[in-house]
Amino acid sequence: MPLYFGKDPDKANSRSAFNGLAQAIVQTTSQAGKITLKATSPDLKGAALDLNSR
Repeated sequence: MPLYFGKDPDKANSRSAFNGLAQAIVQTTSQAGKITLKATSPDLKGAALDLNSR
């Protein structure tokens, strides 16, 4: 699969998909807690993933 270097900034609230895939980069703070990552699309069922930072 070819690499994709799109126009999306590294730090953003949204990201475009390429060939059905999107990369999520999560940066934590020094405070522990729950992180919820949500994926939505007008034509697909959405999904959410809860992560715990320590």
